[in-house]
Amino acid sequence: MKINEIRRMQQLAGLINESQYRQLKEADENNTDLFNEIWNEQSEEYSALVGTDPIYDGLDKVVNDPAVKQNALDWATQLTAEDEEDDMFGGYAQDGIDYEIMQAFAPQLARNLVKVGFKYDKDEEYWTIPSAYLNKLDKSRQDTYKNGATSYGIIWDFFNYDYDTSPRETISDYLNDAAQSM
Repeated sequence: MKINEIRRMQQLAGLINESQYRQLKEADENNTDLFNEIWNEQSEEYSALVGTDPIYDGLDKVVNDPAVKQNALDWATQLTAEDEEDDMFGGYAQDGIDYEIMQAFAPQLARNLVKVGFKYDKDEEYWTIPSAYLNKLDKSRQDTYKNGATSYGIIWDFFNYDYDTSPRETISDYLNDAAQSM
């Protein structure tokens, strides 16, 4: 549901008056501008990964997909409308962009990982790391992953994008679900 539909329903239900509706509509337009700034910044960071390693093949298609961008905007807008605190939109936008890009990319990432030599054990929900990737890590990290990694570990140490903890957990779930369905 689009934010303008939500706002109109709030007004029709008597939850907000016409003046509040106009104020919220203006705030929503400002949020869209802010979202576009954040999207541009984050999409550039994702796009910079493309071509640096075969695990990122296809990421550019996701980043350039208008539906993924719209889903991220809708996600951030919906949470902002439900949240009672002010000024949360920027944080929701950042997380929503990560969530939507990686949810759309997770199936391709799982296939890319397998293509470059990672193996996924569906029963153990664990990835075996090929030596070429293991050797890219410092010695202490190599020891951590010598017997494999969870999807969380793959996102943490091999995907090479700096996520906060909460998005990393959800994005790891997307990867795990994609690997399970291969």
